[in-house]
Amino acid sequence: MFVLAFLACLVATAAAAGAKADERWSGDLAGLKVLVAEKRAESAGALRAFVNARGPGKQTPLMAAILRGDEKVVEYLLTVPEVDVTVPEKDGYLPMDGAGFQVSRARPSAGLH
Repeated sequence: MFVLAFLACLVATAAAAGAKADERWSGDLAGLKVLVAEKRAESAGALRAFVNARGPGKQTPLMAAILRGDEKVVEYLLTVPEVDVTVPEKDGYLPMDGAGFQVSRARPSAGLH
């Protein structure tokens, strides 16, 4: 089971690494919605590549939004079926790890119980 999960992670990582982030998106929700609509009209593959691509910081739009604490962008991205929550950032951390980092920053004692 672990091997299958590991292989799926490698495939997702390779696909995301090969996709180029759209430089027009500056992190705002309105701009993201426009780009998602454009990519969706282009093809499901184009949308999947966009929402799972690593940008200049080597993070997917989801991970970048989580680390910025941008709840509205995170909530929106989680409604887009093509978003793959298993794509890691450059150091291998997943969006769930990023969310945990944010919780521990906000509440340093969180997770110590």
